[in-house]
Amino acid sequence: MSAIRSNVELSGGTGARSASRRIAIAAAVVALGTAGSMVAAGRAEAELNTSGCPPLTASYCHSYGSSGTTPIYFSSAGADLTAYCLGFSEGLKDDFVNYQTRVYTNGGIASGTWVEEGIRNGSVYDINDNPITTGIQWFWAEAMPSGYLEHFITYGTIGSTRNVAFYYAGSGDWDIYHAGVYIGTSAVGAYANVVETGMESTTYMGRVAGISRNFNYGDGLGHTTYITPVGDQDSGTWLYLAKGYVNAGMGSCPNTPAASAAAAPTTARPMTATTYRQTLSDITRAWASASGEPKPSRTSFIKTTRQQANRAMGSKIADDADVYLIQVSGKFVAHQAKVPSRDALPTGSSMILTVDASTGQVLDWGVTTSPRDISSLGSASSL
Repeated sequence: MSAIRSNVELSGGTGARSASRRIAIAAAVVALGTAGSMVAAGRAEAELNTSGCPPLTASYCHSYGSSGTTPIYFSSAGADLTAYCLGFSEGLKDDFVNYQTRVYTNGGIASGTWVEEGIRNGSVYDINDNPITTGIQWFWAEAMPSGYLEHFITYGTIGSTRNVAFYYAGSGDWDIYHAGVYIGTSAVGAYANVVETGMESTTYMGRVAGISRNFNYGDGLGHTTYITPVGDQDSGTWLYLAKGYVNAGMGSCPNTPAASAAAAPTTARPMTATTYRQTLSDITRAWASASGEPKPSRTSFIKTTRQQANRAMGSKIADDADVYLIQVSGKFVAHQAKVPSRDALPTGSSMILTVDASTGQVLDWGVTTSPRDISSLGSASSL
């Protein structure tokens, strides 16, 4: 089976981020084919549609291969993802690069509803320039009319391969799997008809290279379509599109954590009886500031479990660690969100976070249009 390969070196721009810039610079520059339809039980194949960064202009960049824009409704999708490079040409603050697979629901790419899973590298810093969140992490994320939510899965390593998969569970729910293990459920809606896989970077200093093997979708009746690249069917098609030329070498991958360093948390914070409130305050201020709100108006928190917290957030998750759920009021722009090139950055009046009660690691976060009702979890305290 051939693979979708993406190797992108970004150039130009200043690295500034905004919703309008995201839309303006991520227009498609090439379309290599149209997706075929499932023609028989078992395995079928379709050509790959590709899109990517305009030459020499990309400070915020996407490059994807997809099933195409023609509706092909399906009930499952997935890929075997390998990221060979997730790095930056120099150390950066509050930027990220990622490699992922995304399913659009409710009729396609214009709906604004989708669920995705992938691997990322990047950092969020506190006011003293200490990293709050850093390193290579597997994640999944979901976008609904009420907001954007993102969930930590596990720490990752460069060059390792993980299967990411999405299965429709009925009633608008999608079950999310990572390496064959159920990790959560997203209520992003039915009628999925576009799936895409590729990279995203918030800065022209990003370096990304990855492969999506066995990229496919299925109808739930035994029909599975594998989306294959056009061109060289043995080695796959490389998508370079950022500098306007094709370069067969990956080149250097600077500032990517070594495999041994990336396998364990690097940002654990003290969560003792005397320090946890300060830790929660530092985390809250860092994430609020990274989301465009340096002075949030109101912050409350409550100790609960990760499953209960996610139910209050409108999501489901398998992990059930003890966490602190933090809810913050203000005017937020989710600069850390992993969203399609066609979509504006999520905005809202509320930010919500879960923090591991033992390690101080941020496990879930999101920006929503209004505060979530957390009264069923108990009495919240001000922070």
